[in-house]
Amino acid sequence: MVFRYHNDGHPNQTCALLVANLFYAALTGKSPEGLEFDTVVETKAKDGKDPDGGELKVVFEGEEKAYLQRMAESFPYQLRRQGGSRELPVAPHREGQQEGPV
Repeated sequence: MVFRYHNDGHPNQTCALLVANLFYAALTGKSPEGLEFDTVVETKAKDGKDPDGGELKVVFEGEEKAYLQRMAESFPYQLRRQGGSRELPVAPHREGQQEGPV
């Protein structure tokens, strides 16, 4: 599985789906397995193609989608086992803003 574009080294659509699922797992504490979200569209188009010349829109299905969701689900648990926290840091209060996660 490739997570970056060969032509410019930036994250590709596969990496984007993994990161979206990582955020879901980290922020909700729930498993992303079974989420219906399955489509990523590259916004940095060149002649209607992604940086490697592939399609801009990628739809993930079946085992590939399930594998990325399982990877994302396991990350917050691994982080906690290594001494990380599931809690989000709170940004300092600034005039005119509400306190909340960073």
